[in-house]
Amino acid sequence: TMEEYFILTEPIGDNTSNAVGSEIDFTTKYNIYENLDAQGGLSIFFPSDDWQGDDSDTGTWFYFMLTAGL
Repeated sequence: TMEEYFILTEPIGDNTSNAVGSEIDFTTKYNIYENLDAQGGLSIFFPSDDWQGDDSDTGTWFYFMLTAGL
């Protein structure tokens, strides 16, 4: 999925936009057994020019989860 993030107030200071940035998410799910699922995902956040400041790095994170039905 692709999402856009904004603040709900007027831009602050030197910022000219209320756009914070964009995020793209990749997820997958796999059924291991009848009552056991594995899910994983990767997300990447791209800050807008106004909000990144001196740090132009993207935010990247991932997760892995097991879900058991009892």
